[in-house]
Amino acid sequence: MKILFIGMGSIGQRHLQNIQSLYGKEVKCFAVRSTLHNNYIKDGIATVVENLANHYQIGVFSSLDEALVGQTYDAVFITNPSSLHSNTILKCLSYQISIFVEKPLCINSKEAREIKNKLIYTDSILYVGYQTHFDPIFKKVNDLIVSKELGSVVSARFEWCTFLPDHHKYEDYRTGYAARNDLGGGVILGLSHEVDVIVNFFGMPDIIKAVESSNKKIDISADDTIMALCKYSIDDKNLFSLSLVLSYSQVVETRGFRIQFENGFIDCDWNNGKVNIVDRRKVDSHKTFESNMSRNEIFIEQTKFFIEAVRCKDTSIINIENSINILKFIENIKTGLI
Repeated sequence: MKILFIGMGSIGQRHLQNIQSLYGKEVKCFAVRSTLHNNYIKDGIATVVENLANHYQIGVFSSLDEALVGQTYDAVFITNPSSLHSNTILKCLSYQISIFVEKPLCINSKEAREIKNKLIYTDSILYVGYQTHFDPIFKKVNDLIVSKELGSVVSARFEWCTFLPDHHKYEDYRTGYAARNDLGGGVILGLSHEVDVIVNFFGMPDIIKAVESSNKKIDISADDTIMALCKYSIDDKNLFSLSLVLSYSQVVETRGFRIQFENGFIDCDWNNGKVNIVDRRKVDSHKTFESNMSRNEIFIEQTKFFIEAVRCKDTSIINIENSINILKFIENIKTGLI
């Protein structure tokens, strides 16, 4: 199997490390590198090596055209800045390559529709990396919602607040793609995992209103803090509200959610891998569900899922419709700013 990596930053190297750990010499890896830094990045720590390509024992191309012309690949991992995703995906689809692209799919629904229209005429698999789906917490909570074990949803609150300067301490965060509008950065796209979770749990809301923080605590050109309020209607009689807070400027990270139901609630502390489940109808009303998976183990499960689908040519894993809904949700936040 031959795999091409486009982008060798933190997330690109995570995927490369996991591929090499899982499959060893069974997979030949190549990379397109526009900047020839020699930072070996693992678990958020960068170590300078003499030559990054030699360290990983991979072939390197200086441009995507050079990598594609006259070459064949079983899959490509696209981990370059979000603003470059669309053109990169479209070019790879022209070569009928199966694609794993880091979230988000692209930066707006117009680009997403163009990708979808081209994908239809290929045999390629296109999978967008929202790895939260492989977290046992996601599966547990989704099952509780679908089964209505606690009754109908009454309200929900989601929050992911983190401090962007702490993400990649080996570089100036202000020059990274997450901080820059021109590269598709900003907290809504950058932390769109939370939007993905909401869309998969509840679908698309009827109305979104939002407020963007005007008191910038970090020096970036992209949005750093958003608060959104969503209205969901299950039917004419059942309505519920959902709030979402995303921030790059909170100095201590918190990530979690609380969903209130007719007969109890779910309280999730995602950072510590714990979910408290309360059912007021039961004598033993409090239960705790804990995830035993590390962050990288979740990435590994996602990688195995994608590679197996490529081997079996399983197009059922294509999740472009989900990604389009996420982008529509994000665009509705932006148009709903008050």
